[in-house]
Amino acid sequence: MILADKDIIYNIDNLASKHKILPVQLMENAGKNAADIIDKNIPPKSNILIVCGKGHNGGDGYVIARHLFSLGHNISIFSTAKPEDTDDATSLNYNICKELGIKFKSKITNNYTVIIDAMLGVGTKLPLRDDLRKIVRMLNRSNAIKVAVDLPTGINGDSGEADEDTFRADFTVTMEIPKIGMYITPGKMFCGRIYTSKIGIPKFIYDDIKFDHFLIDKNFVKKLLPDRINYSNKGTFGKVIAIGGSVNYSGAIIFSSLAAVQSGAGLVYTAIPESIENTVSSIVTDAIKIPLKANDDGTIGYDNYELLNTINSYDAILIGPGIGTNPATGRFIKKLVKEISRPLIIDADALKILTPANKMRKNILITPHPGEAARLLRKNVNEINDRRLFYAGELIKQYGVNALLKGNGTIITNGKEYFINSSGDNSLARGGSGDILSGIILALAGSGMDLIEAASVGAYIHGIAGEFAGRISHGYSVSMSDILKSIPKAFECIFS
Repeated sequence: MILADKDIIYNIDNLASKHKILPVQLMENAGKNAADIIDKNIPPKSNILIVCGKGHNGGDGYVIARHLFSLGHNISIFSTAKPEDTDDATSLNYNICKELGIKFKSKITNNYTVIIDAMLGVGTKLPLRDDLRKIVRMLNRSNAIKVAVDLPTGINGDSGEADEDTFRADFTVTMEIPKIGMYITPGKMFCGRIYTSKIGIPKFIYDDIKFDHFLIDKNFVKKLLPDRINYSNKGTFGKVIAIGGSVNYSGAIIFSSLAAVQSGAGLVYTAIPESIENTVSSIVTDAIKIPLKANDDGTIGYDNYELLNTINSYDAILIGPGIGTNPATGRFIKKLVKEISRPLIIDADALKILTPANKMRKNILITPHPGEAARLLRKNVNEINDRRLFYAGELIKQYGVNALLKGNGTIITNGKEYFINSSGDNSLARGGSGDILSGIILALAGSGMDLIEAASVGAYIHGIAGEFAGRISHGYSVSMSDILKSIPKAFECIFS
């Protein structure tokens, strides 16, 4: 699904105007359709307060007020701006509400069953003004059903950044196209359920617009997953290798290998230090094990030349899960990465070998969590989490590789296009989950998908598997085994 920033929305409005579609017409369509959506999600004859700002978001609010009024709801309006300070379309709808006898309030009270926020839209600038913050705090203290129009006030629709005082919506009715920031934390935490109100834009107008932000949902994934042809053999679906593991972290490479097996790879190889060969072999029975010379501490050693010589015989390669931080291991991984020309996923401690690069290496995908991204970018974790979209792009600029930034609303980017995952829940918030994700991506990349596609589909499958795992075990009790067992269900869900 396409996502929009404010420039795209303004561009759509301008193109509509060139085709004689006036702002007042778009406002009427937006407000009427939004009112219908709101009416279906609130009790009949609700006591509603609509808080309207000075821009088109406020104008939409006045149209919504009029239509909900005609549907039998008890409507009150609080305006944050005088009508003479608004544009013609907004002022017109303000005056219509006045003529209809809809009540306008001079102060906000706490006796409403529904509150509708129509203060700010895509033009939001943070931080919020003090007067708006005061209003938002009052609204958030109410127990009423809370509805946001287009965006909750306090969210930057381009980035997902959010003011410390942001309207907490139970659901949001966004106009025409969902906004990028609605699916990126922290912004997504304030939106609740998301509905889209179409505003009457002809489809041909979209032909002149370049979209570069996309939501990864079921339809998106279904189009990308390759068909499993019947006339095939084990080589048809890819020969992949996962390299990692150590005495202290044998579980990580086990999870990645099992996930690759469950995600469609034709042949899975697991290269591990000989110190954990027996442990891994007893659990990962479906993969071919390649024991590597080990350091004294049970990590992968430097002198593993045979793997260096054969590494490009694999269709996709994963390096990192459980690999540890021994300097000799790091030197070997650096040497190995220089030899690799095939699709390569770098995860976990292997990320520490990365150095800034001026040239883009399209065959590499890195998969840091926010803590690892913070180390790579020399920032703190809070900075990464507050501006996830921006820092996902910074990983590309500084390291010249494709990036997947893990977290709530995982972001995948090549620096030109951004893909935001919509699946997953807190069942995935535990150690080992990221290793499963890297194994899923490995299998998909080995099947012939490019790395951005494999990462996007992999993130969605991983999220759905986590959701299913949460149904097997309570969120408190989800294990990696639960998530692994749920991968087949996740694939089945895509095609059902």
